[in-house]
Amino acid sequence: MPRILHSAVVADVIVNPVSVSGEIRKKMGDLCKSDPKLIANMPRNSILGILIDDGAGKAETQYSIFFPFFSSHFSMPAKPGETVWVMFDKVDGKDGQGYWLTRKHAVGGAEDLNYTHDPRSAGVISGDGFSGLGMPSFPKGGGGSPTGGALSPENNYEILYAGARATSHFSAEGVPRFSKRCGDLVLQGSNNARIVIGDNRASGLAQEHALALPFPVVSGIPLLPKIGERSLREGSHLPPGNVPIAVDPAGGGGGSIDIVAGSGFRTAISLSNPDGPLNAPGGPPIPGINPILPLPIIDAVYMGPAMIPFVAGATLNSRGQMEFPKDATSDNPHEGDPDFETDLARIFVSMRCNVDDEFGIADAVASQSSHPLLGINLDPKMTTNLADLAGSAARGAPLASGASCVVAHADRVRIIARAEGDIKIVKKAALDTYGVPAVSQDSNICMGAMGNIQISASSHIVLTGGADPIPPHGVPAPPAALINGEPYVLYSTLCGEFASVYDMLVKLSTDLVTIKAGLTACSGFAAPFTAEAGMGALAAVGGGMSGCTQVIAAAATQQVMHEGPGVPGLASSRIFGE
Repeated sequence: MPRILHSAVVADVIVNPVSVSGEIRKKMGDLCKSDPKLIANMPRNSILGILIDDGAGKAETQYSIFFPFFSSHFSMPAKPGETVWVMFDKVDGKDGQGYWLTRKHAVGGAEDLNYTHDPRSAGVISGDGFSGLGMPSFPKGGGGSPTGGALSPENNYEILYAGARATSHFSAEGVPRFSKRCGDLVLQGSNNARIVIGDNRASGLAQEHALALPFPVVSGIPLLPKIGERSLREGSHLPPGNVPIAVDPAGGGGGSIDIVAGSGFRTAISLSNPDGPLNAPGGPPIPGINPILPLPIIDAVYMGPAMIPFVAGATLNSRGQMEFPKDATSDNPHEGDPDFETDLARIFVSMRCNVDDEFGIADAVASQSSHPLLGINLDPKMTTNLADLAGSAARGAPLASGASCVVAHADRVRIIARAEGDIKIVKKAALDTYGVPAVSQDSNICMGAMGNIQISASSHIVLTGGADPIPPHGVPAPPAALINGEPYVLYSTLCGEFASVYDMLVKLSTDLVTIKAGLTACSGFAAPFTAEAGMGALAAVGGGMSGCTQVIAAAATQQVMHEGPGVPGLASSRIFGE
């Protein structure tokens, strides 16, 4: 029976034929046996390969050109030295145009997202192909190999890998293996980045379900013994024969999209994953599974914000490249599990999730006292849970905590708009049955195209540096009234207060001029002394002193006025901060 799928070893990947110089095109023509016209017209992501079916590669010294099987809407990865599946136009022959589909999947101990060397599979299965580093060795695969390689001596794997044009496009690194749930759709790249479309998941494979019933519901109990005999279930909170019910407030209805780059990094035990540092080998020993702690190496390439090296589970393989150990003593069932605390960068979208709890920020700005004006507790966790329950009831969904969410989590997060654009963060108001805001609960932050920043809120704007009270300078106030920090002042009111002070100073200055004039009249006492002049001077001094008393009394009155409703009245009732 003729083959449908053929195996080919990748000699090179032509990711951009336009960038190939004329000299290299001529050399490519000498190395290939395909139609020379294909060299000038091959599409992007074509490969030069060697068919190895039935030992054909042992005598083959030239390459064939294989086009991508899928359209340019969907491009698969392949690296020099990897093995790919190939199909031809004609099932019964290999004289037509060949198309490569995808990289060929290897056995568990050899399969690697970053780089898969298929000849390692034989050594993994036999058990004698490991190099002593917890990883299989790299057979050269040439025709002179004692085990009979798949390629000719002129085209062994080391020659292909070291001489390929595409090798310079490839970054070798340790990539943890991700175990998906059965209903997930997963797209993974070669360098520790993936997209998972599935159910909510913050750690291992196990899914929490609050309610479960025997299945089928009616006849489940008589079938339980037989189900138990054939069940492969272990490590689950659901016993054999039990399945989660459709309406489950704890585990159902959690469709999510998880985009993550940099999984499997650890510096310490994760607070959000009670299993501890199990994302990658190097975690706590697991009896019978991970009894030996392989020596971790420090990845000096990635440095965290505090410039502390992260410790990864990958180590050097026999090629001097980073790889996760795959032998029985260091293989880890939790390798690649998502961890919302220590994975390096993530965008998470969920239809229902307790987002603050999952990402460990529930108590980030929690207040333990009442707001100074509202008189209610503004504990964010309590407010969020109440809002979740209200939202579930409004949508007719099961009464459960959690709500739809979008989260961006990384060391440094940036939101960037172009020069002519703007950025808006909007929290909508609740609407009544007519679509009109029923209660004024809206708030927003707008960074406009003209460079203005507008913060608007129907309630209070709280800018706090913490929950500890910070008494304002010079204003006596009980600590409980300042639990959110100092109140900001209103500019217009402050201008009015300063204007009143200015008026008071002008009046005081005028009165002092009067007093000065009266005192100046005292010069009448100077020689030559006359009774008339002396009496006039005394009268002027008396008048001046009388005016001074009035000025002092008026100033005292104004001081009392400003000590009362004046300065304390400057406090904003909406904006609070340090």
